[in-house]
Amino acid sequence: MENKKLQQLAEDSTSRVESNNYMYYWQCDNYKFDNRSLSKWYELATGKWSTFIFSKYDKVKKVLSDGLLDMNRDYQAEYVAQLRDQYDYIQLFFSGGYDSNTVLDQFVQQGIVVDETLSLIVGRSIDQPGNQEIKNLALPALSKYSKYIKKQTILKNDYQTLTDWFKDEYRFFVMPGDSVVPYGLGRLGNTVQHREVLPNSCYIKCHDKPQLVYYKNRWYAYCLDVTINGDTDIPNMLWFWYEPDNIKSYIQQSRKYRDYILQSTKVESKLGFYKTDQDRYINTHVLGRTPIVDETKMLRKDISGKKLMSKHVQRMQDIIADGEYQLLTNYFACQKIYNQIFDANQSQHVLDGNANSKFAWFIDIDSLEMFTQNELIPDGFDPSW
Repeated sequence: MENKKLQQLAEDSTSRVESNNYMYYWQCDNYKFDNRSLSKWYELATGKWSTFIFSKYDKVKKVLSDGLLDMNRDYQAEYVAQLRDQYDYIQLFFSGGYDSNTVLDQFVQQGIVVDETLSLIVGRSIDQPGNQEIKNLALPALSKYSKYIKKQTILKNDYQTLTDWFKDEYRFFVMPGDSVVPYGLGRLGNTVQHREVLPNSCYIKCHDKPQLVYYKNRWYAYCLDVTINGDTDIPNMLWFWYEPDNIKSYIQQSRKYRDYILQSTKVESKLGFYKTDQDRYINTHVLGRTPIVDETKMLRKDISGKKLMSKHVQRMQDIIADGEYQLLTNYFACQKIYNQIFDANQSQHVLDGNANSKFAWFIDIDSLEMFTQNELIPDGFDPSW
């Protein structure tokens, strides 16, 4: 490899992935990448293709191998009970959105106590506009369910932490975290790394809404690298609906979403992609998510990856309003390196860097057969379909 910096970063990343047994990572040759942009840089330098790996692939495939799915069975309830039996200390990342609210409600409905909830704010205080979801959605919900929560914790990515974090101008290539650009400021690992790793404990993250593709007359649920969106360095992280012991709950919801699509949308005859968003009806009536406190307080997301998330925009506005210019200087020095490597001037917008996502797996939601990207679409989706 001619580029010594790239080689160094690739070797360091491989060491992190292997020593910490990351659940998700990108791989090319003998290198394992915990950063999507680093894997893309390696592809650019070598002309090779990296693969997005899900280390629990075989376990999920085994669970689905019976081909059975009971649409009336409450797999979610069974899973939270299993988690309580399995772990001495359960830590739930909680934003107050539909997904985390649903998972917490599952514990409550089963009368099961969560040991600790963790909600992340960025900047100086919870009163900043960029933290409005935590203030207006998370805290009221946590108050409502306080009987079933032993400890409530507010994690904080303060400005000094972020200023120091982005001192490394190659930070966009050296951070398990955001898998999309521009990089955000709400990386959970910045705060979790300072927490004690308790024996027999787990962290739960819950944002795995159904994503479907209709291809060759079959419906597949899939997992994209940009969906995982980092946080792979958090010890014993569980992605609630993607875990082997709860994957059938995810397929249940995927079928419900497919039925909704067929009833309400003109399905593309050959190839169509469908992803849920923050729509209240889809979340509460179709997927069965628990209603949130106040949907007007949500910072809207763009599910296409072609627009800036409003949370990212608001946090940048907060930084400017607070005069944190050293943080901005460090951040954009990192963006400059990113642009130089990928020659952003050759594209219309830096958001083009979110294109060409990798699939960890596809699951046929009817037969429950599971495929890697290389197995189902080794040469990409067939354009004749």
